[in-house]
Amino acid sequence: MRRGVDRRLFNPARRDRAWLAQYYGVSPERLVILAAGRLNRGKNILLLVEAVELLLRRGIDAHLICAG
Repeated sequence: MRRGVDRRLFNPARRDRAWLAQYYGVSPERLVILAAGRLNRGKNILLLVEAVELLLRRGIDAHLICAG
């Protein structure tokens, strides 16, 4: 299996915010941050969580989705 991202499948033109709102309750106005990869200490996912918390404290309406 090759590594990397299939840019034909995962690109902004295929974005469906209505689906995200319907199935996960994430409003279209919210900033969505996606982390895709193995969720372990080596990937330092806790740093990402801290960064999102900082955004929220600064009043930026953000939603973190982790897929791994």
